[in-house]
Parts: sequence; C-alpha cells; structure tokens
Amino acid sequence: MFNLDATIDQVQNSKKTMAKAIITNPEVSNLVESYIDSQTAFVKSSTKFFTDLGQHVGNETIKAAQDAAKFDYIGYADRFVRAVQQPFAAPNKESKAK
Repeated sequence: MFNLDATIDQVQNSKKTMAKAIITNPEVSNLVESYIDSQTAFVKSSTKFFTDLGQHVGNETIKAAQDAAKFDYIGYADRFVRAVQQPFAAPNKESKAK
C-alpha cells in the first residue's frame, strides 16, 4: 500500500537540519528537536490511521458491490410486478360465490 513515512522523515529531517543551523543554544536546539520528533510521531500515526481507514472503506465498497452483483434483480422485479398487479387482477369466480 501507499506509504508516506519516507516523505515525512525527509521533511522532518530538513526541519531538524535547519533548526540546528539556526539555533546556536544547545538546550533550545534539543527542545526544538524533541518537538520535531513529537510532530513526526503524530504525523506518522495520523497518516497511518487515514491510510488504513481509506483501505477499509475501499474494501467494504468492493464487498458491497460484489454483494449487489449477486442479487437476483430479475427475480425481484418479477415478484414486485406480480405483487403490484395482484390487486388489479379480475376477481375470482369462487370469491363472488361466497
């Protein structure tokens, strides 16, 4: 399946590299790097969730389409037409005699 981890790592590593180049204080640099690591974990987990969700929805859609293809539409239409026509059919001779 489609995986964005390499792209996410590339973007986040670019942020870290830029932060190290700009921030000279090692204490602040470590905090910023920790923050970027937290962002990375969040983005990866949310990306995985939505990828899994999309895959599940796709699988369920395929399953529903396959189930719909198995349905007997002609038999259903035949039963429907008979049910609709039955009230309008000519009365039975036996039912008049009663």
